[in-house]
Amino acid sequence: MAIAEVVRSTREERDVEFLVAATPVGPLAHAIDAYRQAVAVRIGINPAHRSPPHCVLTRSHFDRLTSARSYRRAIDAALRSQQRLLDGVATALTTNREWHGLEIESPSLTALAVEIAAGGTNATRHEHVMAHSLLRLALATDFDAADHHLLSELAHRIVDPALPAEWRVELWERSDGHWRNALREHVC
Repeated sequence: MAIAEVVRSTREERDVEFLVAATPVGPLAHAIDAYRQAVAVRIGINPAHRSPPHCVLTRSHFDRLTSARSYRRAIDAALRSQQRLLDGVATALTTNREWHGLEIESPSLTALAVEIAAGGTNATRHEHVMAHSLLRLALATDFDAADHHLLSELAHRIVDPALPAEWRVELWERSDGHWRNALREHVC
């Protein structure tokens, strides 16, 4: 067996961390991008900048890298059964001293999360996939307390929770400390 085949086989057999997330598309996403850019220029980046804006639909769990296909099938099946637009409404812009973000209310995203968790069966998984019960989208986290007021001012000036958004459902993986999209698909 060639070294490249051994490396590929070893990579496919190791466990990685997965979660399913919904990312906004449209005017709300554009406002969030503008906010992130303003924060990066005025204050610097914070941990919320390390991944695309998202709300978590399923809690993270570990499985084999090769299981991504079965999760894709579960996501596809759940999306087909929804047969409606994945709506999500930002009900509040929260800016407290620990966390700044949007509280999201979405019966369709919540139902999709439950269905994905129920449909994701896999013999190699070590944990049960669980739907996330609280939908939130982080704008700023783990920031210096001295930056709270400026971050809050920027968020309230740039991000209007009433802006419309469609939601893209994505499977994310983390195998080296960084989250990345395992399957970029599904604009609904």
